[in-house]
Amino acid sequence: MFGPLTLLLREPLIPLVLVALFVFGLLLHNAAQAHLAARLGDSSALEAGFGRPELWRHVSLGAVVWYLTLGLGLSRPVPVNLPRRRALAVLLSGPLTLALWALVLMTIRQLLLALMPTLDVLYQGMQLASKALVLHAVFYLLPFPTLDGGRALWEVGSRGVRQVLAQLSVAGTLLLYILWVVLLLSGTVNAFFNPLWSLLQTVPGWLPF
Repeated sequence: MFGPLTLLLREPLIPLVLVALFVFGLLLHNAAQAHLAARLGDSSALEAGFGRPELWRHVSLGAVVWYLTLGLGLSRPVPVNLPRRRALAVLLSGPLTLALWALVLMTIRQLLLALMPTLDVLYQGMQLASKALVLHAVFYLLPFPTLDGGRALWEVGSRGVRQVLAQLSVAGTLLLYILWVVLLLSGTVNAFFNPLWSLLQTVPGWLPF
């Protein structure tokens, strides 16, 4: 799934819905981590503003541009200064929040379809946003620097693992964008995305309409 700009010629309102709902998901990702960290004893993220809905606190302008073009939205890493297990809980709460927000959107979409079936543009945007959120939940769990999965691996990894992560971090976020494109073009990411997407899709199906 590449950037929303590729959808402009199809229907301009669809990418607007997609971007708004997806970016809000990134804010929820960071806010969830910040609030959980505070509950577990580290309020530094809340003090830094990660608990507030301020767009530029959570994403950079460059990240927004790359998201619009390539489809990968990288939020600013939330600072976590906690013992290993608590840090793991905080870091993993981010991807979980993305998946839960996708589930909320899927459920709301199902409800609205039953009430107002003619809002096709809105429903397409919600569907694409849900898919993007699930895709990012999977991607954020990969063991690479700055991603939640990489930061979690740093917490539990050996000295050798940390050295590898430190070496990879030299490439910065460029490595992540290259990885994103490779995974999308090769279809490798679907091996992880499809099972989670199928599982989440069953929940709205439980609704009685």
